[in-house]
Amino acid sequence: MKPTVVDPSQFAALDLGSNSFHLLIAKETAHGFTTLDRVKDMVRLAEGLDENGELSAVACERALESLAKFQQRLRSVPTDHVRVVGTSALRRTRGANYFIHQAENTLQHKIEVVSGREEARLIYLGARHTLAPTDTQRLIIDVGGGSTELILGNQSEPLLLESLDIGCVDIMQQCFIDNKISQKNLNAARLVVGLELEPYLTQFHRSGWDQAVGTSGTLAAIDHVLNFGAHPTGTIQYQSLSDLVTSLKRQQAANQIQLPGLSNRRSPVFLGGCVIVLNLMTLLEIDKIEVTDGALREGILIDLLGRHHHHDVRDLSIHTLAKRFQVDESQSAAVSECAFKLYQACAEPWNIVSDDCQQLLKWACEVHEIGMAISHSQHHHHGSNILAAADLPGFSKNDQYLLSLLVRFHRRTIKGEQVASLHQEQFSSLAQLIALLRISVQLNRGRSFRDLQLIRVEAKTDKITLQFQRGWLKDHPLTHEDLKQEKDALEKLGIALVLNEY
Repeated sequence: MKPTVVDPSQFAALDLGSNSFHLLIAKETAHGFTTLDRVKDMVRLAEGLDENGELSAVACERALESLAKFQQRLRSVPTDHVRVVGTSALRRTRGANYFIHQAENTLQHKIEVVSGREEARLIYLGARHTLAPTDTQRLIIDVGGGSTELILGNQSEPLLLESLDIGCVDIMQQCFIDNKISQKNLNAARLVVGLELEPYLTQFHRSGWDQAVGTSGTLAAIDHVLNFGAHPTGTIQYQSLSDLVTSLKRQQAANQIQLPGLSNRRSPVFLGGCVIVLNLMTLLEIDKIEVTDGALREGILIDLLGRHHHHDVRDLSIHTLAKRFQVDESQSAAVSECAFKLYQACAEPWNIVSDDCQQLLKWACEVHEIGMAISHSQHHHHGSNILAAADLPGFSKNDQYLLSLLVRFHRRTIKGEQVASLHQEQFSSLAQLIALLRISVQLNRGRSFRDLQLIRVEAKTDKITLQFQRGWLKDHPLTHEDLKQEKDALEKLGIALVLNEY
């Protein structure tokens, strides 16, 4: 069997949606990208979630079978040219790490589960890519299986990003459990949508927009049904959708809608999508929605291309957060310079040579003191809490969590049970990165350390040796004492710290 030829010009974005999985393969061009292939699989992941957030074995099996097919197509794409994003269903799944581990083994690629607002940001990027440039504001609507994203933006940036915790699968499960299309059930659906939208309604109305745009399979399916057999308009009119929902009452079963232009796979959740869109149009006072092909997968690809060319929105997110909390930039830079000297010596012996390790360490150095804005004595706790809870564009939920742990453990005592949990995290190099950050912080504790060139660093597996110029430790007794105490903390992480002179 001949090995698959890897094409370095190809990039891939895989959207693991709550209803469907979408794969986009593209080739980079001078003006963005050209689509080479699209693959879609209706997996209905959200349908497999019970009220406790447990994912059924059947849904897991469907998902893994789908990913095995995608994996074949991804073999021709360089690993670092692939980005896989999980959305609402994976955000809700209890114990998602177990499924994600299986999925990553099947797919042979890392999966990033993103927050609702990060999903909205990526949808905005995808929609903007396929729309004509404009100076006006647009309202972008994306209705998925487990969530609905609303984005208000202009040509240059999103202005409002909101993710409603309701999708077409949820509506079917909550409001049409008896499988009847009754006025009672339609009223219940209207109430659910209204309650979800209510906190944001005034803000959207106050900001205003000139054009409403719909993305995703739900909006595309509605457009296809409304305009089936006629000249395609790419537009959903409010009155036409209202008439369609009224006519659906004649259907015998809510999850078995049969209409010209509607696929069998979309049929079980089509009603849910219709009632969400109709009620959004009612509450937001929208007369028509123009449907575009650009969606989450295109946004993922655009973001990936940005990272590839060192325009990573995550760097901007961290820099903005540091500015907001007035972090001492000179101290962060000093800690970072020290940490990367240590990293260069330890990377190969400790098996932490990767872009992921370097990025996490860089970001942690930049924001390890953000908690100072709240309290000095417990700033590592406060900083960790801020990072865990903040909206950080570009970050997956897992990377944000790992960053929060790095900041949490950059100082003070590490307890035995905490060490055990650190070694169980998905990111196997977390303990090593914590060690590098802790040493760098201790060396710069006096906020005047400028002798980095005088330190020699040697590393072996689970061991780091710092060699100081003879007499330096005696001349800096506080730093020497800090480093001696640091030995005990690092021993708990399984790392030996040795101090020598040359």
